[in-house]
Amino acid sequence: MAEKLNVKGADPRLESLFDFFVRGWPDDARTRDIWADRIRKAASQPGFKFDPALRRFLAYILVGSKKYSALASAKNSSYPKKNKIAKLIIRVARLIDRRASRAEFSAAHSAVFSSAVDAASREHVDDDYGAAAHAARAAARAAGTFLARPGAPYFGAHAADATNSAYGATAPAYGATAPAAAQEFAAALLYFVEQEAYGRGKRRGNPSTEKVPSLEKLLGTRKASSRTSNPSKKKTAKKATKRKAPLAKTLISKCQKAWDHYCERPSKKRIKEVFDHLEVMKESSAKTVKDERARCLRAANKEAKRLKMKR
Repeated sequence: MAEKLNVKGADPRLESLFDFFVRGWPDDARTRDIWADRIRKAASQPGFKFDPALRRFLAYILVGSKKYSALASAKNSSYPKKNKIAKLIIRVARLIDRRASRAEFSAAHSAVFSSAVDAASREHVDDDYGAAAHAARAAARAAGTFLARPGAPYFGAHAADATNSAYGATAPAYGATAPAAAQEFAAALLYFVEQEAYGRGKRRGNPSTEKVPSLEKLLGTRKASSRTSNPSKKKTAKKATKRKAPLAKTLISKCQKAWDHYCERPSKKRIKEVFDHLEVMKESSAKTVKDERARCLRAANKEAKRLKMKR
């Protein structure tokens, strides 16, 4: 039996997703417990709202994940109308991204649900059509998530749509890849919830392009290397890969080239390249590098002001 989120006033959609991932977790109980504790802690932060995190999560499982998204499943299918389903999935993701109206979600839900029914009805012709059907259902359920408000009649059914869209997206990942898909989506849910709770790295860009760290990296549960490995080999490998700090002459030369490149045809992109290299120069302790950096920084700041760049 899955543990409850146990956060007072938690959004039913987060409760539903929490139970889905905890219930279907592999045998790694330690990772599951760390994940659950982190979700609980984030969701209990004062003023936390799940809706922004949910939007980013749904956009990720629909089009963001390169391997396991609903879009990837539809494209990899042999279903003849897979391009139509792919376009509908993208349409739903865009509606989520721009916070569309209920009417727009309702129209998209109807269109993508019809495609899912058609793909499922033809599944007996080719088993691979099932992947397209599941992908379309995931998009339909994602759209359905926004067709009711908390407290409204049947809201429970729409809360379950968030879970079903995650399930629909993982379903085409048959066999050994299914647990990997579930863990990637669990990482995405934690990542977006924590960003919303603590404000770490929040941005206004397109959530479908978000790069989500692996669950192991997020939770710090990477397995230690084998004790039987040869420590002398490790030292040799580290020694070989260790890079030397750039020479002062190289740093100054690159700085001058970046500035000359900007002067040839001034633009925001080129002045940004100058600032990027100035950040690299900041790490150097050489007096000649510091002096050159100070001169270039004064000039670059003036140009950035002229170009009305925000820094």
